[in-house]
Amino acid sequence: MKHSKFNTVVEKIDNLLIYNSLSGALLKIPKNKIKEYENILCKEGFLVEDDKDELLTYKYIYYKKLFENSGLHLTIAPTTDCNLCCPYCFEEGNKHKEYMDQEVSDSIIKYIISKKDKNIHITWFGGEPLLCFNRIVDLSNNLADNNVHFRASMITNGTLFSDNIIDKLPSLNLSSIQITLDGERLEHNQKRFFKNKMGTFDVILSNVTKLLENTSIHVVLKINIDKDNINSYLELVGSLTTKYDKYITTNQLTILNNSVKNRTDFKGCTKCLSEDEYFEFRTKVLHENIPIPHLHLSCPLRHSGNLMIGPDGNIYKCLEHIGDKSQSIGNIKNYSISISKMAKLALSNDPFDDIECSNCAILPICGGGCPIDRASKASGKSISLCPFIKANLSTIIGKACNNQENNGI
Repeated sequence: MKHSKFNTVVEKIDNLLIYNSLSGALLKIPKNKIKEYENILCKEGFLVEDDKDELLTYKYIYYKKLFENSGLHLTIAPTTDCNLCCPYCFEEGNKHKEYMDQEVSDSIIKYIISKKDKNIHITWFGGEPLLCFNRIVDLSNNLADNNVHFRASMITNGTLFSDNIIDKLPSLNLSSIQITLDGERLEHNQKRFFKNKMGTFDVILSNVTKLLENTSIHVVLKINIDKDNINSYLELVGSLTTKYDKYITTNQLTILNNSVKNRTDFKGCTKCLSEDEYFEFRTKVLHENIPIPHLHLSCPLRHSGNLMIGPDGNIYKCLEHIGDKSQSIGNIKNYSISISKMAKLALSNDPFDDIECSNCAILPICGGGCPIDRASKASGKSISLCPFIKANLSTIIGKACNNQENNGI
């Protein structure tokens, strides 16, 4: 028998905390009694046969999921136009005033009907999807009329929820709506504003209140954090918790946080938090117990069951590509998808061909990083593919083990 290549061992006084990223097992054993735990170490994947190729095992699981096709997840952008001018928007170069016409809508409906035997999920995206709300309603109603069962969610800036729109939301099979805040009023309004430079903070919260009071849809308020608003985050969460206590208690409202990523070298990107800074904030300020990630089973860009459709019918494999026609892999109007482009996105810059990744103990929970970043690094750009969890795994394991003990596990 040999030690698994996916083991991470943390010494803690007289004990060893052992975590295996392939099996997901976490054990605490006395240092002087390792031999007594040999059976459970074998059972949980910490010890494996000498001839076992664990990388091949993970590779099989990874590729099996890659080509699994029981589900269909469509991200549909009925427009790439937006009524805001957020400086950090990763779509900045792709914001065209383009709106979906009936031909594209009919083609999407026809395509989804042909896949009605699958588990279908639609995410409405943009631009700002509510600028093209009538198209969303028309498409959703047509699917319902054709007995297509689907779930839906929406990512919106939250500024356009008129009473008329809110009245129609319950008919759209929406399970969740995600809306972003960029800090408290002053900080938010400096980053998330209308084209006339007017801030959106009060408008958004007014609409969140209307959503919560008039629908049962789950609302996710995602608060972006950077160096400008990091010190006021707790104050903002406190005021939101007071304002929406009833809806948080009933789980209709969830408040999350996220760090702004520099994907476009936008003006002000120096205010972005590094992954280590964001980790420190979550653990030392918010006192979060960062969970150990689950097994990583491939990015949507590589997965065959995930497609993004732009307003002109162009099909993409990543949210960051919507509107960039050079990244299109086909068009829904003629139901053409380039197999060669799909194959290139799914299989090129493979983490299993990367010696560093292949020998990394956390590969099964990392998956080798973002495929777009891998491609950028392959072209010569200086990019780190490693997630924050790699440098901080020992701390995370220690807290996870403490939590298990506190819960009597």
